[in-house]
Amino acid sequence: MHKAIQKIHDNGLSVIARVQCFRDPLAARRLGEGSAVCYQRPGTLWLDNSADKGGKPWANPYSETVQSYLTGLIGELTAMEIDSILLDSVQFPSGYALNKTYYIGESESGVSRNDVLKNFVASAKQAAGSKNVILMQSGEGALGGGESQYHGSLFGSGADVYAPDLRLSGLKGSITIGGESFSPAKDPSVFLAAAGKQLKAAAGNATLMPLLNASSDVSEQVAALKAAGIESYILYNEGGSYTAVQ
Repeated sequence: MHKAIQKIHDNGLSVIARVQCFRDPLAARRLGEGSAVCYQRPGTLWLDNSADKGGKPWANPYSETVQSYLTGLIGELTAMEIDSILLDSVQFPSGYALNKTYYIGESESGVSRNDVLKNFVASAKQAAGSKNVILMQSGEGALGGGESQYHGSLFGSGADVYAPDLRLSGLKGSITIGGESFSPAKDPSVFLAAAGKQLKAAAGNATLMPLLNASSDVSEQVAALKAAGIESYILYNEGGSYTAVQ
């Protein structure tokens, strides 16, 4: 790993380690009692879809065991000379029967769902030491529509950088910003200009670095964000191909 990271640095690039936090079916199944989101009551595993459709469990944000596992992992990554840690899925689950989820430890903690996520970001930041912590959020959630995921805003949680996922492929239908509806698929530039202004207002002085699809037509999207005052962004392609980006 050290040699791989050194080669990347030698070519003038930075290394961002992406960590899936609570969307982690392996941790949910393996870390013991209380580590998984339950269905209605303790002892019954909740899945984000039916089992025959590939539904998977999620890790419980209230579990101290889960949080300790994640901060330990972040600490190990930090020791590998990477540049930044990107936290993904710092959220409560999305999927099937969300109104029937049960979290062992929630009632005893006296901590709100929004605060338990913010507290985790603070712990992750401490584990990362001097490394930048980038907090990825869903586009809708960052724009104020993620009540079931975040139960409030995650801006102000102490991350160094906030990375709303504004990849158009994941934004379906219409999105409401400031009482007005926008269609990301039909008019990306208009949507991103409005989204950029909304995000700047919500983030205050925090650094924003939205995710965009890596594609040949990304220049107009970048221009729309820059017009809203957002200068940095992350280009991401799930297949790992960036040859079309200009």
